[in-house]
Amino acid sequence: MDLTLFQQFEVAPVMEIAIAICIAVQVLKWRGVIKDSDKDYIPYICGFIGMVLGPIAMFAMPGFPAKDIIRAVAIGGVSGIASIGVYEVFKAILKSFGYTA
Repeated sequence: MDLTLFQQFEVAPVMEIAIAICIAVQVLKWRGVIKDSDKDYIPYICGFIGMVLGPIAMFAMPGFPAKDIIRAVAIGGVSGIASIGVYEVFKAILKSFGYTA
């Protein structure tokens, strides 16, 4: 997949963080850290994980769009919320192929 369009608008790192958060939350659900009764708090959990990963990504990823901590935290939080959309898209794709969890 050609990411030049995403790199032009500097959203490629945001997508990578969103996918990492989506995977991390799924692992937490599978391990039992996030229970079924906690499902209402998943957007907040994703946002918090994103706000933690944003500054880490700023130092680890050379093409990260933020150059200061506050913007990195904000970008991470938005990525966390976007990870919910990533999850819902994959869930819809799997459902269209007949997979049910």
